[in-house]
Amino acid sequence: MIAMSATPVMTHLQDLWIMGSLLGFAHLKDKAMFEEMCREVSRAQAKDRRAERESSEGRLRGLLAGEESSAQDESTAMRPVLQRWVPFLREVFGKNVIRRTLDSLDHCGKKIFGLLPYQEQVMLLELREWEKVRLAKITDELAHSPTHNTIAGAGKVSKNFMSPTTSVRRPGRPCMTYTRRKRSVQSGVPRRPCATIGNFYIEFRRGLLHPHMNPSAGSETWCKPSSLQEWKGEKCSTKLDILAQIVAHHLSADNALPLNVDDDGMTLRPVESQSNAAVASKEPDRIIIFSAFPSSNAAIVDVLNLYGIKALELHGKISPAKRKSVLNEFRSSTHDTGSRVLILSLVGMVGLNLACANIMIIADTLWSALEDEQLRGRIYRYPQQKVVLFYRLVARGTPDVFLNNIAFDKGNLHKAFVGMDEQSR
Repeated sequence: MIAMSATPVMTHLQDLWIMGSLLGFAHLKDKAMFEEMCREVSRAQAKDRRAERESSEGRLRGLLAGEESSAQDESTAMRPVLQRWVPFLREVFGKNVIRRTLDSLDHCGKKIFGLLPYQEQVMLLELREWEKVRLAKITDELAHSPTHNTIAGAGKVSKNFMSPTTSVRRPGRPCMTYTRRKRSVQSGVPRRPCATIGNFYIEFRRGLLHPHMNPSAGSETWCKPSSLQEWKGEKCSTKLDILAQIVAHHLSADNALPLNVDDDGMTLRPVESQSNAAVASKEPDRIIIFSAFPSSNAAIVDVLNLYGIKALELHGKISPAKRKSVLNEFRSSTHDTGSRVLILSLVGMVGLNLACANIMIIADTLWSALEDEQLRGRIYRYPQQKVVLFYRLVARGTPDVFLNNIAFDKGNLHKAFVGMDEQSR
């Protein structure tokens, strides 16, 4: 029997145990031990949730202000549980695990895949003053409104939880205002979800692309600028404009030099790279933009249009037929036909081969190191023939700065199991 998994460890120890039990490992047939582990995990998770609720306001302020020391607490109840059970599971699996990665070697000591090393540019961006003021206001509103009508989840803007002043703009349509709210079955009173750091953070994080993308922005909602000159005016956002400039730069010529940002956090400059030698390929450069919030795609599409760039979208709300059409157009695009830019949401992260693209701009950082690896693996995979370039857009003084650390902390379970982190063992 063979058990195969692209991501054997995410957040549940039970997944590993059950997998090993199905494979017939004797030590994992002990039901009492399995139940003991489950109880320890449940107690630790409950304790961590309780601690999060009790310290929510202080942690929220630190999280939204970009202060890692107050927002990220390393001493969780779950950590000792992992330190006890992961080494045990790792020992049980022992030599029964075959792990293949991009760095795996063949019997001659050569890499199986032979991919060229990828490049990564972390762009530390300085937000404009009006963005800082608006985000500070959002922070204050969120921190002082425990019953704030938050929108949980990154997939869409829910009409059920819209305030009367929430407007959403769709491409080619005017700004739309929703007034419907979900009501309690018993009282008929609008139901407000319980405030959590995750929900608060989602609302704030959406505003990092452009403050008007925040659902609590009230009347200050996104509307397409009439011209590039208007866009460059008082309501221009750093992250969104830098994103468009990077796309325009790489569409102008294949194998263009990578870009980095000057100390001012707003001015782009080319970077000489030793590994930037052009790779012989008939395929043009293609670009993927990762946007965690599909409802923000309208702003990305609008600003790219101002730069004369057409972009395709792939998210969970399109039909299977439309999804196939989008992928076909993107994969077959050339300098003259089709669109060489694809905006990708979480729906396209797993199981999708996009090795036809060689540049990825990560506008929204993921919570999990494993999800981040999955995302990058959409283009950094066989049969990629070109040098792959990743851009990370990071806004200074915001949660962007340390979110990568949180993501890699969430990867400790995976690292401990596969033996990559000695301390975690």
